[in-house]
Parts: sequence; structure tokens; C-alpha cells
Amino acid sequence: MAQAARTLHVSGEPLGPALITIEMKTTFVQPATLAAGVPKATGHVLHRTRSMAFCEGHVYDGTGALCVHASGAFEYVRLLPGRQASGGDG
Repeated sequence: MAQAARTLHVSGEPLGPALITIEMKTTFVQPATLAAGVPKATGHVLHRTRSMAFCEGHVYDGTGALCVHASGAFEYVRLLPGRQASGGDG
């Protein structure tokens, strides 16, 4: 989900592209088994403000059945001088 929020960052904005997780909720609907095929994950931004992004993500099994639903709120933060944003969170 944080990756989805990063896609909306515009170079030169005072905040971002670094993010911190403010809130995250995950609901496991059913197991995703390899027998059902390769799982697929999607994420998108529901709403964005200057400093926040509200996102949603889903994981589907190989048959297209919903296995996981997640939502999260992420805050754009300033990078320290000389640092680059990593893609490791969210």
C-alpha cells in the first residue's frame, strides 16, 4: 500500500517520498494456497492530502477469490539530508 502512495508523490514536493505507517488493518478472509494458483496483490490510494495517503490493498488467490483485505494510513515525511527513500515499508 505504501508503494501505491509513493506513486502519487511529485518531485519537488516538500514532503515525501518517504512514508511512515500511521495505521494499518489487515483482515484475513481465507487461506491462499498454492494449489489455487499464484496469488495476486493489488494496492491503490483511496484519498491523498498534502501530508497523508489513505490506501487499500487486496490479495487474491489464483482463482480470483479474495484472501486478504487491508487498509492503511501513511504520512509523507521529509528525508534527512543525503538520504534516499527505501521501498521497504508498507
